[in-house]
Amino acid sequence: MQKWSQDEAVAFECARECIVDLMGICSAELADLEGAADVCADHAERIERRLADLAAELRRLHVTDTASIERIRLDYGQEIRAYRATAITQG
Repeated sequence: MQKWSQDEAVAFECARECIVDLMGICSAELADLEGAADVCADHAERIERRLADLAAELRRLHVTDTASIERIRLDYGQEIRAYRATAITQG
């Protein structure tokens, strides 16, 4: 017997993709910092903590956690769109 609907499964996968996308953005930002002469150690540490937090959130996320899924899709989705818009205008 199925424990969740197709819509719930799709929303869950979308939330997971948002987290993974943000992890990629953080990794790219860290890579950019490594080549900079004026690297701020605090900034790099904040990014590394965010990466760790995102990885933990990804591990904890469950298809039935609709509140977290909705928050992730809304908040992280906005963050990803803003990052991409900035990358396009700078690129």
